[in-house]
Amino acid sequence: MNDTPSAIEDKFREMIMTCSPADRIAMACRMFASARSLTAAGIRQTFPDLGADEIKQRIFLRFYSHEYSETELQEILVALNAGQKK
Repeated sequence: MNDTPSAIEDKFREMIMTCSPADRIAMACRMFASARSLTAAGIRQTFPDLGADEIKQRIFLRFYSHEYSETELQEILVALNAGQKK
C-alpha cells in the first residue's frame, strides 16, 4: 500500500540524495538501531522473563526468519547459542 503522492515521494528522494553517502549510511544505521530497539521492547513486553540471549535470538528470528529455511535457522540458533557459552 502506498498512500504517499508521487510528488511528495519525489521531493523526499531529492532531499535524501542531497545528503552525502556517509550521512545516508548513518541514517540507515540509526533507523535499524531504532527498529531493533522497538522490536526488543515488544519482545520484553510479551515475554518479560526472557534473558538477554533469548531476546537476541528472537530479534534475529523476527528480522531474518524469512531469509532462511527452517534447517538453516536452527543451525544459526545453535551457532548463536555456542557463541554465547564461550
